[in-house]
Amino acid sequence: MAGAFVRLRVEGTGHWPRGSAIVCFNHLSWADPIVLMAAVPSRPRFHFFGPKEEDMMVGGRNRLMRWSGLAVPYQPAGRGLGQAARRVRAVLDDGAILAVAGEGRIHTGERIVPPLNEGAAWFAISNRVPLIPVAINGTSWLAFGRTVRVRIGEPIDSTAFEGRTGTAE
Repeated sequence: MAGAFVRLRVEGTGHWPRGSAIVCFNHLSWADPIVLMAAVPSRPRFHFFGPKEEDMMVGGRNRLMRWSGLAVPYQPAGRGLGQAARRVRAVLDDGAILAVAGEGRIHTGERIVPPLNEGAAWFAISNRVPLIPVAINGTSWLAFGRTVRVRIGEPIDSTAFEGRTGTAE
């Protein structure tokens, strides 16, 4: 679907996992999840962590995510984190992939990577699955026929960080 609107260039497809993993991607536009879904194989199935709104029925994109069944929602301000962690484990135990926007929300600036939240790394380490970095470029200025590039990075072995799931001091 996205490939009909933009020219999709995908690099590093050999790094795409064949089983459970956490994918950490940058988030420049509402279209990023759609682009990511168009760029990678449909198997294993993957889900998206979020949104963090209290009510998933507010806003068209939230309703679409709820309807698709691909969202692993959580509540802001730290409420419901245990339930969200159990949902993440269930997704990974099912052999699926969880995609997490590392910045936590949409930001502007193709050349800027704001500080990343530690959630993606924590999920990977605590569930003993690889962390796959993904960069999406070109979605902050979407237009018909524009090039959007998706770069899939080398997997990071989360088991090398065993015992480091605590908070930073």
